[in-house]
Amino acid sequence: MSAEALRRHLTDVDSALTSMLRRSASALFTQLSRNAACNRVHTVRQRAARWLLMTADRMDNPSFELTQHFLAQMLAVRRTSVSELAQSLAEDGCIAYSRGVITIVDRPRLRSHASNCYEVIRWATDAVLAAH
Repeated sequence: MSAEALRRHLTDVDSALTSMLRRSASALFTQLSRNAACNRVHTVRQRAARWLLMTADRMDNPSFELTQHFLAQMLAVRRTSVSELAQSLAEDGCIAYSRGVITIVDRPRLRSHASNCYEVIRWATDAVLAAH
């Protein structure tokens, strides 16, 4: 779609496209603001659990490739901290971790470690997807 065609569609404030774009922007702003707040006030364990759950949601799969280096970047911590955290979550029965692949083996248990930011972000995202 050309930019001009998009502009024409966006002039109709009641169109499905305009409505979807507004809901998507709202969900994105919710995610950005919650991520910022979460990074400021919650523990690394809570943030990691939230991040793993959100990734599994986006992948629509409990298993996904993920390096410790990448997760360390996402959480703004050292890679050794991620290694210790992954081992702790594995020992707790939440995840399995092997050769760069994370598998969430007990989602409710992992959810119990996540901050409430996960539920807020999930609700906002689900609201966008449900209203199509």
